[in-house]
Amino acid sequence: MSYPELINNKFIVEQPASFGVFANYATGYRIEENTFEDPDPNSEKSTVGLLISNSGSAENEVYKNEYKTLNVAQQFLYKNSRITTSGTGTQQPLDDLMPNFKSHPPITGLQTLCNDFYYSQSVDILVGNCPKYYENSIRERQGSMQKPAGNEFRGNTPLNIDNTLSQHTINYYYDIHAANAVPSKQNVSLISTSSSNGCPSKLGKVIEETGQEQTPELALAQYNDWDSKYESWLDQFLASGGKDQQALDMVSYYSALKDNLFNSIIVNTFGGYDEKEDPHTIIENLRDLFYYRGNYMDYLSIMETFLAENDYNQALAILAKMYNQFAVTKEHDMELGGLETYVQWLQQLEKKGINIYELSQQELDFLIGYVQSNIGRGVVFANIILCKLYEICMEQEGAANCGGGSGGEMITGVEDPRESVSSASSAFQKSALENITLYPNPTTGELTIKNYELKITSIEIFDVYGRNVGATLAVAQGKINISHLNPGIYFVKITTDAGAVVKKVVKH
Repeated sequence: MSYPELINNKFIVEQPASFGVFANYATGYRIEENTFEDPDPNSEKSTVGLLISNSGSAENEVYKNEYKTLNVAQQFLYKNSRITTSGTGTQQPLDDLMPNFKSHPPITGLQTLCNDFYYSQSVDILVGNCPKYYENSIRERQGSMQKPAGNEFRGNTPLNIDNTLSQHTINYYYDIHAANAVPSKQNVSLISTSSSNGCPSKLGKVIEETGQEQTPELALAQYNDWDSKYESWLDQFLASGGKDQQALDMVSYYSALKDNLFNSIIVNTFGGYDEKEDPHTIIENLRDLFYYRGNYMDYLSIMETFLAENDYNQALAILAKMYNQFAVTKEHDMELGGLETYVQWLQQLEKKGINIYELSQQELDFLIGYVQSNIGRGVVFANIILCKLYEICMEQEGAANCGGGSGGEMITGVEDPRESVSSASSAFQKSALENITLYPNPTTGELTIKNYELKITSIEIFDVYGRNVGATLAVAQGKINISHLNPGIYFVKITTDAGAVVKKVVKH
């Protein structure tokens, strides 16, 4: 997965040999201002806070997180930087402050900046744990003379940075005036600087490569500049018949810069949402950005914004436009055709007055067949409905499933769980389920559950996109408080000992 954002979360890592977050073959990510913690500081469970593997040579950052009493706070496996070696196989250090682009582009890759490490049991930053021929690496320069890395190492951790299994030595820049800035290390060269760490919050901001805050307009101007350089180097590479290695390196370099910057603008736009802003305005702003860049994936995102607003005609119009806009491959053709089928199915549900939370057995059978015979985003959407709402979780080669284990166990040749969707223990229980009501509806915040003779085991609240926005195992005096949710339409799934029922509510 590319361009995931993990911002301002808390991850409790307490199971043996477990990790808080594992990002594999991901790039363009924002992993910022999170807390990773093992609540038992005396355990010997080999816990890892953050594990990143195979993020390639893009300019990625792990920024301003806290790691508390873990065995290993951060671990980086395999290739997470651009690595250049000489003919003898030894590492050639490259200067990425004033690079000589005629001879080589700068080393790029993952940096770990401005993090706080508290009492790790073994090591704070570990690069590898596999043999060297696997190309374990992070970026050769961690920080710079102008802007040091800014990590703080606290406690009596045996080793702060272990880089012995990396493909090259790390040049680590630290602020001589900052507390806890100097790490104990292996295969790391420490370079002192009197510059400030400079680690302001990056939440809700657009940050240029220099670290300076800028407006979205300036960010788009920077994006256009890098995009022009990318196009220029791409033309040179194509003109060489694919033989110009320097041009290929520069294509990779500017591709990473411009796309990571553009996605930070998108994240900033989406992150600017609050209760006072019109959700439609936010979606319109996102659409404008996706049109601005205008690649294949952006048009799929535009289509998704129309789905989010239940505007199925516009979603289908975008799909039709994509056939003329892009050189559609066979795989693209299959994905677009599958998406068209999925959107048309949603249109039919709307005409029948049916929502995705009250599907009949026939509709469930259709979705199961759809997942088994299609690929791409439509399959992802269908799997979310099946797995998250009906606990029909399917494994399918070549297509995404609902994953993560949060929506039910994966089904591999066991009894079909669809039989439980519409079943109830008795006619009385069915009647009791049907008689459950929520009032007042519409509501400004608090809902009362009326006429429930059954034992309620859980309550889940879903928005119109199928996302779970709230869950509780207890109901205080038969009341549910949704005052924290934004105005809109929601579906409350009430699970009892006799089955589940879904009720539509409107929040003003």
